[in-house]
Amino acid sequence: MSLQVKDLRLKPFGLAFEKSISDLIRGIRAAKDPESKSKVLLEAIGDCHNEVRSQDMEVKSMAVLKLAYLEMYGYDMSWANFHVLEVMSSPKFQQKRIGYLAAIQSYRDNTDILMMTTNQLKKDLSSSNSVEVSVALSGVATIVTPSLAQDITPDIVKMLNHSKPYIRKKAVLAMYKIFLQFPEALRTSFSRLRDKLQDEDMSVVSATVNVVCELAKKNPKNFLPLAPQLFEHLTISSSNWMIIKILKLFASLAPIEPRLKPKLLPPIMEIIQKTEAMSLLYECINCVVTGNMIDEEDYDIARVLVSKLRTFLDQSDQNLKYVGLLAFSKIVKIHPQFVNSQEDVILQCVLDPDLTIRQKSLELISQIMNDDNVETIVTILLKQLIPPVLSPGSENYSTLDTPDSYKINVIRTIIEACSRDNFAILSDFDWYITVLVDLVKLSKTLNEVGSEIGVQIRDISIRVPSVRNLCVEVASNFVHDDDLLQNNAAILGSCIWILGEFASLLNSPIYTLNYLLEVDADALPSKIHALYIQAIVKIFAFFSGDSSIAWTVSRADQIKGLTRSMIKYLEKSSTSVHYDVQERSVEFLELMKLVLQGLEEYEVDKEDMYNNDIPLLLTLAVPSLFNRWDLNPVAPNTQFKIGVPDDLDLNTQIGSFDGLGQNYEDSDADSDDDFIGCGVRDEIEQEYKNVRNHFYKDESPAVDEKEVGRQRRERINKQRDDPYYIGNEDDNEITSISGKSTIDDGPTPVADLDANIGSLSSNALKPCNNTESSLKKRKKFKFYKMKPLETMKLQIMIPISHWFQLAGRSTLPVERNRKRAYCELMRVI
Repeated sequence: MSLQVKDLRLKPFGLAFEKSISDLIRGIRAAKDPESKSKVLLEAIGDCHNEVRSQDMEVKSMAVLKLAYLEMYGYDMSWANFHVLEVMSSPKFQQKRIGYLAAIQSYRDNTDILMMTTNQLKKDLSSSNSVEVSVALSGVATIVTPSLAQDITPDIVKMLNHSKPYIRKKAVLAMYKIFLQFPEALRTSFSRLRDKLQDEDMSVVSATVNVVCELAKKNPKNFLPLAPQLFEHLTISSSNWMIIKILKLFASLAPIEPRLKPKLLPPIMEIIQKTEAMSLLYECINCVVTGNMIDEEDYDIARVLVSKLRTFLDQSDQNLKYVGLLAFSKIVKIHPQFVNSQEDVILQCVLDPDLTIRQKSLELISQIMNDDNVETIVTILLKQLIPPVLSPGSENYSTLDTPDSYKINVIRTIIEACSRDNFAILSDFDWYITVLVDLVKLSKTLNEVGSEIGVQIRDISIRVPSVRNLCVEVASNFVHDDDLLQNNAAILGSCIWILGEFASLLNSPIYTLNYLLEVDADALPSKIHALYIQAIVKIFAFFSGDSSIAWTVSRADQIKGLTRSMIKYLEKSSTSVHYDVQERSVEFLELMKLVLQGLEEYEVDKEDMYNNDIPLLLTLAVPSLFNRWDLNPVAPNTQFKIGVPDDLDLNTQIGSFDGLGQNYEDSDADSDDDFIGCGVRDEIEQEYKNVRNHFYKDESPAVDEKEVGRQRRERINKQRDDPYYIGNEDDNEITSISGKSTIDDGPTPVADLDANIGSLSSNALKPCNNTESSLKKRKKFKFYKMKPLETMKLQIMIPISHWFQLAGRSTLPVERNRKRAYCELMRVI
């Protein structure tokens, strides 16, 4: 009998229940093919549908547990949420635990059943049975939502003072999930959480430190009041795990409170000297570095940290090696003098098979380069760019994984180290040019770094005249390489610039020029194409103006043919859709046309052909556009050395602009000064008179008002009867009281506007919507027919009333305001 009781205790779900689970698992494993397996699962789901409706709680709980197991196969069990709640409310702990397990798997944030779950959670949290409280805390931590957290917070806070440490620890951890969903709870229960740092049980303290450390990641400043208690645990705790958590927290608090540095450094350095745990040693070093506890004056502390980090780099464990490099890279930013002492181990990391180790070591490799080891280190890095040889017996056999991203980092590391401080560590620029050539050959498909390599060659060609010939030769080889044009065209921009700027150093300018003219311009990027055009003209300027070659008939014909080829090339480029290419092409196209015209007019003496003078257009005019001054490097701060002239006054206002932009408001004002302003009234008035005399006749043609009125009425009646005519609502209103028209029906004036009408708004061309009362107040005035101008590009029929709609005016002006009307129209246009 005692054996049966013992067996029941070891099998908390019961004998019959466990047997059902075993049968389900054996049935699933026995299904070999997917069809039979699917059949078994569907049968099990069907059985569960029937069993969860049973009134027997044993059968119901068994069905819920099977659904929880089947949920791992992807079958949804949300339809059984209410049955899960029924099992959670069972008085038997074995069944209650099954219900909480299923709730953890099936309850979601948007589940309506959570509203009904609140009372059950409160009931279990207030239970006298600690195991029921424990399982309820586990469920709350998983299924908590903002609304549930607000309701359940007081009950969990009470559990912080439970008599059993196990419940207090779980309550602290559950409060962390409560804080994430309901942050206001942290404000009200912070003091209770702080008290748990002084709990008599270290597991509760450890859980509290963990919660505080996680919360401090978002806003560490709120947890500064906890620093004294945390420091006490740092000095007395024997748990490495809790010390690591405290160190992480102090690493975020130290930058906020600098006074923590002198307090924390002694115990941390003591732990560094005594501990043998590599994880704790790394966290101590990381806390000192990340917490800004080390500066340039702390030389001894930095030396100790570097010596300890050396043990990480010597380890075979890749994880320890990586974290060692991570901490070492932070220290050398403050104390770079320590990096040279670790040159050997850093070079070993560069050759490590682990790609992450090699990438991290590249951040340090540039700092250990100097004028003594630069060639050795660059050679090691170049070998990593060589494609691996698959045959193990080969001399260059390599198994290192070198993806393109790593190759790009290697190339940029070499460039950054060699060009640092204006090439301070380089003594042999011929060697560096050779390295750049090798980088181009090893990275033909890496277009991302092509422009950076080209910039290096261009920079050296300007700064170092002694290797300028080599730079021109290298640039010429790259420009003539068709593979680069297709795969890595970014480098060609700097190379073509070098050829144009130093065309006098080309071995065969005519060969280079003819090659450039034959390059397919459509295959070039727009920026590179623009540089090609500039370089072609520069090379032509040098070659055509070379005074060392006699100006003979054949020479003249050669230059003329070359000029025609350039004109043909530029004409094609002048239609490019890219603005920069089009602008340069059009400018140089006109220049080449002038050169060709000058060459055709220049006569060559065939009898004494060797004494002919070269046309000044080629020797003086065209070269002066590019070769007037030598191109020399300029320091970045050179312009600041130029002093400001003593007589230069930058504070005095040049002129007055008070009257500009004023809007004319009063249409009946007698004075024009307010509208004109700025002292230009006389000029505008004279301009108005000149335009008036040019456009307007002195008298308008005589018009019979009765005849005009009769024609108007006939037109209105005809339009009223026309079903396809959209009439104007004001047609019957635009007549005077006497039945006569108040507006002259003479010819509408033609306004010749040399302006972009498309820039006017859609409302700008609408006629004025004048009311009858305003029409009665208007004075009758004459219309003048404008004379057309031949130079105007656009003629638009605009009544004078529309002009004032453009200017923001709503009434027609009288005769005495005609000058204002003209000025207002000119201002708007």
